[in-house]
Amino acid sequence: MGPGIGVEQAEKVELFFSALNLQNQDGLLGKSDPHLQLWEMTGPGGLPRRMIGKTEVIKNNLNPTWTTAIEYPFVFEAQQFLQIRILDTDEGKNEDDPIGIADL
Repeated sequence: MGPGIGVEQAEKVELFFSALNLQNQDGLLGKSDPHLQLWEMTGPGGLPRRMIGKTEVIKNNLNPTWTTAIEYPFVFEAQQFLQIRILDTDEGKNEDDPIGIADL
């Protein structure tokens, strides 16, 4: 939560996500294995404050519908800054490849 926003003012919302026509990060040998991360940000264009949650990895899919819900304590009367990150997971690699980012 941002400064001055109390958790007692928040309502928990469950967020479900899907994506269409993701860019393939795996070349000709396969399709991306995407997962999604939801981040709370310090402000517009700001730094990440904390990761709120993430979805499962869906193998070889450029149009995923994730079944994992991410719960977020949303305060309807306050401005909150969120960022969605979609990443391609590759087994054996230390870092995931970014597919896309959206600021909310």
